[in-house]
Amino acid sequence: MGDLNYRVNLPRAVVVDLLAREQIEPLLVQDQLLNAVRKSEAFHGFNEAPIGFAPTFKFVPNQAAGPGAFTRPLDERKKRVPSWCDRVLSRSWPGSRGDLEQLSYEAAPEVITSDHVPVHAGFLLKISSPWETEEAIHKRFYLLLYDLHASELRPTDQNGLADPYLEVRADFMDGAVRSSIKKRTLSPNWGHEQIRIRLPPYCRSAKYLEHAHLFIRVKDYDRYSRDDTCGCAVLGCSGLFVTEEANVAASQLHLRTSRTAEGKPFELLLTHHGVQRGTLSGRLRIEWASWLDFSHGLFQRSQGALGAVPASDRSSRRGSENSYHRSNSPSRGGMPHQFHAVLPQHETHHM
Repeated sequence: MGDLNYRVNLPRAVVVDLLAREQIEPLLVQDQLLNAVRKSEAFHGFNEAPIGFAPTFKFVPNQAAGPGAFTRPLDERKKRVPSWCDRVLSRSWPGSRGDLEQLSYEAAPEVITSDHVPVHAGFLLKISSPWETEEAIHKRFYLLLYDLHASELRPTDQNGLADPYLEVRADFMDGAVRSSIKKRTLSPNWGHEQIRIRLPPYCRSAKYLEHAHLFIRVKDYDRYSRDDTCGCAVLGCSGLFVTEEANVAASQLHLRTSRTAEGKPFELLLTHHGVQRGTLSGRLRIEWASWLDFSHGLFQRSQGALGAVPASDRSSRRGSENSYHRSNSPSRGGMPHQFHAVLPQHETHHM
């Protein structure tokens, strides 16, 4: 949310005339932000509730709307085109769209101390808790990303190419795991390389894992400066367990219904600063181990959808396994929480 400063693509006289007749639909058709989102030129994947209020900029400060007036008095000095500069947008992670419900989206024209009109939105958010011990999966297991390749990345080096690698984080762990670096390419292919993400005990619930997410960033390696970001994406973990019985207990899913050897395929749009910047494809599956070498944090013998992990692969990736530390225990929950996103009024001077 913020003063995003998008305008209406119409002459000011036309906009003023339509506002005098209290017609905002023709203005919304020419709204720059709505058109940019529709074309994926900005805020890709974000949503905005329908606008049912008058433009929020630019008005005479400290002057209220007159009796029967549709808007406050417009500023006539700089002749700015009345527009919806102040907006609230939301974005849900994959598989979580149903957890966020927007309840309201309104303006507050009675607040007159600024040349903007504040806007506010109300949401109902369902928060999940990992503490579901009655459905916990008692095996030690991990997520496996593999068959990974990207295409149409944005060039970040002076030679028009990049040296990309993957950085993967999750909402159930601290730190990140990384892939190898692919030199001088905008279409990297990680081939048989696998990225393992070990699951901590507190999220060994099939129900919780189905709502977990992986945050993937494609970065460009720079030897002498900070690594640039080529693009980002969020991958939902839903679909890792399948069952033909609707009411099967979550704790039984891993015993008989893991994905087949192909895993769960995915293709993600990468974005950077809200703009599409290529694609990332691959597969995701879950595997479990019969015992662990805790001293190295590696699985010595793994069994599951694809059988054993080759010893050569284990040794080559020994140094890149992720570690995690959970310092704060999440609170129990699962109940909806209601909150308000408010755009505070402010003094803004547009040139």
